Amino acid sequence: MGNTADLIDEIVIQPYWVSIYFEDLCRTSGMLLTSYGLFKTMRFVQSINNRLARELIIDYIIDVIFISTLKVLSTHLTLF
Repeated sequence: MGNTADLIDEIVIQPYWVSIYFEDLCRTSGMLLTSYGLFKTMRFVQSINNRLARELIIDYIIDVIFISTLKVLSTHLTLF
């Protein structure tokens, strides 16, 4: 919106208050909304990363238990 008003300003003479309130307010609100959206996106990515890290630890422990159990079973099976 702000860039559109800036372009129209080059073609048509606009009052000064349109430049101050409309163009600048649209640009500032666009920057704020973009910053907030990026902040929320980064928080979401961080939460997904933390969740994957927790699941990786659990899978690693289960794999270690599973592998040690297989080693124990394989030694018992060879004895028979």
